[in-house]
Amino acid sequence: MIKQEKYKDYLFLPFRDATNEKETYGGEKYMDLKIPKGNTIVLDFNQSYQPFCAYNAYDYNCPVVPEENKLPVEIRAGVMYEDIYHH
Repeated sequence: MIKQEKYKDYLFLPFRDATNEKETYGGEKYMDLKIPKGNTIVLDFNQSYQPFCAYNAYDYNCPVVPEENKLPVEIRAGVMYEDIYHH
């Protein structure tokens, strides 16, 4: 997508937090951001969402979250998750 002009300033941010595997999907959460013109970016965790593989593990593979994107705090924002596979 990055080769397409309309996505040139988009940033994909996968992350994990302390709610993963407890209150949210065990894998990760995602945010789609715009690359800022300056040196600061505002993260609105209310815009975070679960990956497609959280809802359909048979048809989707999710990227692995880099270690530096694992947050030691709980982010209780964004789309909530109901585990349809293990209920």
